[in-house]
Amino acid sequence: MKYLNFILGFLLLSLGCISNKQYSKPGKSPLKIVVIGSSTAYGTGPKTIDSAWVNVLRKYEKNVNVKNEVINIAKGGYTTYHLLPNDFHTLSERPKPDTLRNITKALSFNPDIVIINLPSNDAAYGYSVEEQMTNFSIMSDKCIDRKIKVLICSAQPRNFNRDKIVKQIKLNAELYKKYKSYIVDFWSELSNQDGTINPKYSSGDGVHLNGKGHKILVERIVKKLHSLGL
Repeated sequence: MKYLNFILGFLLLSLGCISNKQYSKPGKSPLKIVVIGSSTAYGTGPKTIDSAWVNVLRKYEKNVNVKNEVINIAKGGYTTYHLLPNDFHTLSERPKPDTLRNITKALSFNPDIVIINLPSNDAAYGYSVEEQMTNFSIMSDKCIDRKIKVLICSAQPRNFNRDKIVKQIKLNAELYKKYKSYIVDFWSELSNQDGTINPKYSSGDGVHLNGKGHKILVERIVKKLHSLGL
């Protein structure tokens, strides 16, 4: 057992981003994760796509169990509206659900867990915190109805004007209030005190995180998965 633990720990260290104390226990059933979201989940920001958090997570999960799957159907520019279920009818001025990348499609893979990563586009388009929370509830309820776990990533810092930054901060407060242990922190340390992106983790465009930022994201995702026994 000690030898197996050493080998698993070494594999994680070889990824260069996750502590050797964070590996999964041997003997678990294969895990299937589906990621939905926008450009951060898609992989925008790091210099190489291999450094994007979803791709690092996929490599990590394959090292834990070769049968583990991480399916990514995220797309840049997407909002909570794009990810709503097929049968949801949006107002004319809001995007319609994308049936190839939404919560309905995610659940069609019969996953163990769905991860929703929507950093800031709703705020960029001027959508209210209330409508965002309604949309997150619709998506999470679809998972709960199927007895499938869901993780919701918090808002991320972005070099917005003050009004939109305040909206992001309020959204985070509402997400933590409603979802508590199912929220992944994609804000603290990555942001300055004013809510803009910490330059250390900025890709340079004022919107996306660099490889160092994505490293923090995947560490927090893995830690949260382990807290849920996955």
